Amino acid sequence: MDKQEESRLYSFLVIRFLIVMCCVVAAELVISQLSGRMMIPMLKEEFQRNSGTGSTAGGIWGLPRFLWAVASGRGDEFVRKTISRSTAAGLVAVVLLLHLAPIVAGILIYVRMVGRKIQEMTRKREEEHAAAERQKNLLITDMAHDLRTPMTTVAGYAKALSDGMVPQEKQREYLQAIVSKTSRMNEMITELFEYSKLGSEGFRLNKEKFDLHELLLRVAAEIYTDMEDAGMIFEVEMPDEPVIVYADRGQVTRAFSNLLVNAMRHNPRGTEIILTAQRKAGEETVAVMDSGAMLPEDVPVFEPFVKSDPARKGPGSGLGLSIVRMIVEMHGWHVALQQPYRDGMKAFVVSIPM
Repeated sequence: MDKQEESRLYSFLVIRFLIVMCCVVAAELVISQLSGRMMIPMLKEEFQRNSGTGSTAGGIWGLPRFLWAVASGRGDEFVRKTISRSTAAGLVAVVLLLHLAPIVAGILIYVRMVGRKIQEMTRKREEEHAAAERQKNLLITDMAHDLRTPMTTVAGYAKALSDGMVPQEKQREYLQAIVSKTSRMNEMITELFEYSKLGSEGFRLNKEKFDLHELLLRVAAEIYTDMEDAGMIFEVEMPDEPVIVYADRGQVTRAFSNLLVNAMRHNPRGTEIILTAQRKAGEETVAVMDSGAMLPEDVPVFEPFVKSDPARKGPGSGLGLSIVRMIVEMHGWHVALQQPYRDGMKAFVVSIPM
């Protein structure tokens, strides 16, 4: 159970406990009012009627005498006093039971609520586990499918080179194709490793304080050359003042790098891409905008392997945005696709509470 689930369970237990306690107290107040108006006067009347009867009629030691009086037909006065005392004791017992009933009922209701909540959480966890298993199997199947094509190409080119079937002037072209395909496979395997690592139970963020704007500028500088080679118009709009966040520097770097790479890969040459950050409404908003075509509203862009959608064809593993969402949500932040965002552009927007 993670901290979020623990917090929800604790809130549930506290709120339900307070509700049950309020109901029990209300019931006790009602019973006290009824007892004060009905039962207590009856008890007073019984005690006044039997005052001065002595102690010989009550107690465990009076039982043999009571039974002998009933069996022999003698001691009518003793029998009458004993029954009168029993009536008073019965009234006391009724009052006590009435006061105990709401408490016992409250305990039983609370235990039932807790039991149902635990069953619900257990069932939900089992469903999530089953869904995760299905997702994992789909992930492995899709990854194997995506790796098969470049591996087949590499194997074919390597065999052709090994058998001497490639002319001298074509060998460099074949070797470059092999390097390109193996680089793509290595990238896919690396992203699969990162995706699996982030989803594992033992993974923990290595948080520290750092300037988010400085990190974003460094990420932009590292990808600038690739943007130029891809024919993109890349701009950065970053405020001068620092913004200190408490986060995992390495994972945050990966998240924003993935967003920029995603914009570069899935848009045509000449697309304008803008990395911007601004503070508004008590949160820092970082957006990766592009002037490319809008995505269909029903495309689950943050799910694995959605690159097969016609709107997102291009190289890559199809895990980049899934990794972004996992990193962002692990920090308690939020990421969403907003389109149009500004000046008719679409944008992946990360909201960071400050």
